[in-house]
Amino acid sequence: MLTREHLPGRPHWRCRSCGAHWPCQPAKLALLREYAGHTLALVFYLALSMREAVDDKVKLGFTPDLAALNDQFMRWINRPIDPSEGGEVDASTRAAGEGATGTGPPASHTAS
Repeated sequence: MLTREHLPGRPHWRCRSCGAHWPCQPAKLALLREYAGHTLALVFYLALSMREAVDDKVKLGFTPDLAALNDQFMRWINRPIDPSEGGEVDASTRAAGEGATGTGPPASHTAS
């Protein structure tokens, strides 16, 4: 389960703890661990979160930058996480998340 410190703060989609764009580095690490072996479920969760971020930006009167939101929410999934940015993923965590197809998110996780 994601720790409370690194959950998204809506409607601006900044981390409630560190203020970085969500998912921040600690949230990415937590998501990779939480969804290990269920990459497809992680992709669906992040796509849903991105859709909610688009809706939130529109409600705030902004024109969403879809390319930037795609980078923020989706592009990091298959990239190594830079340890200098707050974390690293061990080989077993990364391998467990690659190429797997889960049937849904873990029961302990709810989108907010």
